Amino acid sequence: MRLEWKPVAVSFLIGALIGTAAGWGGTHWIMHQRAKQDPYERLLKRFNTRLNLTEAQRIEVTRILDVNRESLKALRAEVGPRFKEIRTATQLEVRAKLTPEQQLTFDSMQEEWDTLRKKRR
Repeated sequence: MRLEWKPVAVSFLIGALIGTAAGWGGTHWIMHQRAKQDPYERLLKRFNTRLNLTEAQRIEVTRILDVNRESLKALRAEVGPRFKEIRTATQLEVRAKLTPEQQLTFDSMQEEWDTLRKKRR
């Protein structure tokens, strides 16, 4: 009995496509679920799981995270504009070195990055 190579190749290709789609979809779903969860809640859950915190420790660690969350928020508000200023200046310098065609592509890339940055927040 001779095995035809075309059906085998098509089956392999379909399997590869399904596997790739499932892998990407699973990763995308995990990242989406993770993005919905508060990072401090995730951290506290990890502490609970890995360190087996007592109830008293859990309360104390939660308090510590809450206090420092406010400090980090204030720091981000303080340095965030400076980061944005440096990022914008860098983008303008890079853009100035590009051809007009490359600038269009670069602008498109910037829009994609801005969209991703907004999603993360």
